[in-house]
Order: sequence, then structure tokens, then C-alpha cells
Amino acid sequence: MIVGCGCHLEKTIPNTPRAFLRWNNKSTTPVAVVMTVMLRSFCMSAPSPSRPSLFSVELRTAQWPELIEWYRNALGLRVLVRVIEDGYALFEAGDTRLAILQRPASGEASGRWSLGFEVVDLDAIHARLLAIGSVSISPKVHPEGFRELIVDDPDGNRIRLFAWSENHS
Repeated sequence: MIVGCGCHLEKTIPNTPRAFLRWNNKSTTPVAVVMTVMLRSFCMSAPSPSRPSLFSVELRTAQWPELIEWYRNALGLRVLVRVIEDGYALFEAGDTRLAILQRPASGEASGRWSLGFEVVDLDAIHARLLAIGSVSISPKVHPEGFRELIVDDPDGNRIRLFAWSENHS
């Protein structure tokens, strides 16, 4: 079932995590498959014979070293694998992984992604982002029971950080 209109569509599938597909405001076509997945730990499951489990999301970049350092320092993600000669890094990101792959600068516009991360301590990550100059705003409080901070990584990908309120059920 697809619910919504305009540039925000919410795709819901019974018994699966919520996924938000975002389209470019200037076009009716998807822009580089921009997808933000917000997962709660109770939604996570191991693969089964009839259902796969998301292993990783891959970002391709001409700024490989910069992106690796940003995800390590700004978000505190742990590097699981780093193969410099292949331009490959794999980060632990909760129950899934984030892969960053080197791609040559080609002059073509790269697709921009929107990644959503659920965090426990949004204030600590906000402080790290302030310290490295990646953000100058405070997290926004939503009446739906969560706080959110949106920043761009060095490649211009939108990074959505959110934490559930203590009283959220």
C-alpha cells in the first residue's frame, strides 16, 4: 500500500519496518533512489528461507577518505573492513552495515542519498557534529515522540539522526 502525495510517499508493507521514499520536488521521477529507512530494534530479524535481511547500504564517492573519516568521527560508526587499494570500507550501523566505495570523479552529478540513523544519545552526536563544524542547528523536537537532527555528509548526502523520547511507547 502507498500512502501520501507530492514529494513524500510512505510505502508500508505489513509486518515490515516503515520505509519512506522521497522524490525530487522538481520532478515526478525518483532521484537516485533516495530512501530513508527508520528501524526500531524490535523490527529487526535474521534472514529466513522466505525473507532476506538487509545487509548493507552502499554509497559511492569520489571523496572516499573524507567520507570514511566523517562517518567515523561525526557519527562514531565502527569500521569493520577497510581495503585501501580497492577503495572499500564497511561500517557497522546497528543491525545493518554502511559500505563506502571509491568511484572516480567523472564530472557527472552523483545521486544523493538520504540515510536515517536511530541513535540513543542524540546530544552526544550533536556535540561531535558541532565540534567538527558539520552542523550549526539544534535537534528538532517532534510531537510524535522523537527528536531529529538533519545534516549533510561531505558528499552532500542527507543524514537524518533521530532518537525516540523517553516516554515514547
